[in-house]
Amino acid sequence: MKKKTIQLWCGSALLGLIALTAAAQSPGSEAPSRLTEKKADTTDERYRVGPGDLLEVRVFNRPQLSRDAVRVDARGIIRMPLIEEEIQAACHTEGEVARLIRQHYLKYQRNPQVDVFVKEFNSQPVAVVGAVDKPGRFQLQRRIRLAELVSLAGGPTEKAGKRIQVAHSSARPLCSGSVEQQAAAEADTTAYDIYNLNETLRSDEAANPYVQPGDVITVPEAEQVFVVGNVFKPTTIPLKEPTTVSQAIAMAGGALPDTKTNRIR
Repeated sequence: MKKKTIQLWCGSALLGLIALTAAAQSPGSEAPSRLTEKKADTTDERYRVGPGDLLEVRVFNRPQLSRDAVRVDARGIIRMPLIEEEIQAACHTEGEVARLIRQHYLKYQRNPQVDVFVKEFNSQPVAVVGAVDKPGRFQLQRRIRLAELVSLAGGPTEKAGKRIQVAHSSARPLCSGSVEQQAAAEADTTAYDIYNLNETLRSDEAANPYVQPGDVITVPEAEQVFVVGNVFKPTTIPLKEPTTVSQAIAMAGGALPDTKTNRIR
């Protein structure tokens, strides 16, 4: 770990300024960051069902066909009474799944009315860690952007630095999108993206992408400086902005009167 030390002597008193690397290191620090501009995304933001989700299916005036809990299996399949075929629920919205079920029940009922609701969201986990107020694991219930997810995690703490990192899951999503989107995903070998945190919080388009299932968002802590020794208020200062030695000493209440200011290291 590299250290920069600045010391101020007064007899046996010592004023030390030691820059330390942030406690919340981002993984793969040698990997290149990416700050490329992103185009506007007009994709439907409605939630799409996935494996592990729990659905409620209601068939109007047919309680024997309705189900309070239908689990989507690992292949994205559900089964319903009287329907021999497997129903591909994954990658569809609630309304689309309802229409699929309705098509099957047309064999048995004239104009069946079907409603589908997601009771439990289990298929699109993301995590927010680091210098946020409420780090943890979240289940996406619709497509959301990075700034909104950080807000759901309570926002950055006072220790947050100037960057935010989005690490992408290596698992191939079940709903891969169009051929063009699949090709773009396969060509992209970047394991994670790094953005300016302030730009993300301002919802700048280039720094506020849609979050993908499996993403791990990290808000690293700022590098810290410890001001100790012959000062009024020894303290720890997060280096969110360029800070001079004089500014750091001032933040610690200033040097005591008997400090030898020519003995700084």
